[in-house]
Amino acid sequence: MNWLLLTVAAWIIAKMTVLTSLTNLQLVVAILSSWILIKFVLLSMDFEGYMKWANSAFKKNNNNKCFRFLFLAIFAGLAYSLIPKIGIVYFFASMFAGIALYAHTLFHYPKVMSSYIQAFKGKNAMSQLALDWIIWLGIGAWALKELFF
Repeated sequence: MNWLLLTVAAWIIAKMTVLTSLTNLQLVVAILSSWILIKFVLLSMDFEGYMKWANSAFKKNNNNKCFRFLFLAIFAGLAYSLIPKIGIVYFFASMFAGIALYAHTLFHYPKVMSSYIQAFKGKNAMSQLALDWIIWLGIGAWALKELFF
């Protein structure tokens, strides 16, 4: 987490001094893409340590609700700034491409996918996923409206 904070600080300082032409959206993209590169280097250097940290961080299960709201806020902010610029059709296609890559990554771990499926069996999963599905349905309907009407 310290590396993420250091990356954010470095990009904000760079935007204030050298790269003043970056928009706020470009700054967010620069921070996230840099963080992905740093995370890849950290994973390749100490994979076991990272996995140990990830297991301990998410085992407590008290951070999950905060992360869900944080990522929903990030999604809302990015959607609010991107949809007027690129349109809902391209936004939907980009979202679907990202989800497809994420799904492809998860399918490398069949035991993990099996445990996800077992966790939802016999439970009312819609009570947990209703907001996500409403967002997907709304964006999909909006994209279809833009394409055909």
